[in-house]
Amino acid sequence: TIAQATKKSPPYTASMERIYNLLDQGDLANANREAMMFIEDHGNKLAFAHGYRGMLIACMREVDIRRKFEDSVFIEPCDFHVFESSRVLELWLTKDDPDLTSIFSLRDAESYLRKALVLDPGIDMFRAFHIQVLIALGMVEQARNELETYYRDHPDIHILRMLISVDSRDTLGQQERYLEYFEKDPYAPAESFQATLERITASIDQTTDTRLVERILKIVVDRIELGGYGEETSWRCFEDLLSRLKKHGHWVPVKLIMKERIGWWESFYFSNANSLYKEFDSLGLELRRRCRDLLLSDSNIDMDD
Repeated sequence: TIAQATKKSPPYTASMERIYNLLDQGDLANANREAMMFIEDHGNKLAFAHGYRGMLIACMREVDIRRKFEDSVFIEPCDFHVFESSRVLELWLTKDDPDLTSIFSLRDAESYLRKALVLDPGIDMFRAFHIQVLIALGMVEQARNELETYYRDHPDIHILRMLISVDSRDTLGQQERYLEYFEKDPYAPAESFQATLERITASIDQTTDTRLVERILKIVVDRIELGGYGEETSWRCFEDLLSRLKKHGHWVPVKLIMKERIGWWESFYFSNANSLYKEFDSLGLELRRRCRDLLLSDSNIDMDD
């Protein structure tokens, strides 16, 4: 059975496993030699060989990468985790040979990783490494372009998060990406959701397209209905958005979206008799009262018109 399984596996599987095991043991010196032999044994034409070599060097330069990310004007330190999509990154902490780690540069890592992706663009495991090395080298525009191309071909939420993280401090410049992210993941972290929605909401004025207003409102309403009803963040964003829409004459989208909801929202979210209210603290109750007042006050459009 083992012999049959081996015949079905690529002939380089054993080399890959040796490199991984050496990394796992913290033996970078032998992992380095094995990686060089891996490339040479396959005539410099095997994507996995170059990719593993690039990953190894990235592991050696972990301190440099983290420092560059922390100093970056583009990436928030808390966003670094979105690039850590592989357990291999845990091996960065196993370095035990300062001399070995100093003889390779991030440019070496970028070169090997780029070669791997040229030889086989479909190997996703090397792409996150390549992108973070590009960012660490200050090649942010190239990293962004690579991510955008990758996301067009593979519209996965994890890739979208990586793309957002490259420019995470530019909320309005990335408004479309953030809205798409919140549509894909209505359970996005509360802190990120609130901070982003506050900035987007504050940008709404009389000239804002009605379709965009409807889209933003639907995102907040969906978050409440899909489980965020007990979350202070959701109601605070809802209150801010309603106030802004009322101020700038965008109440018609509110009426359209809430007309079929206001009846059951009244009994489900706004009624003191509902058992859900036992979960709310005084601030949560006050937020809901203010949202209800905004929706139903005489100064607004009658929801039943």
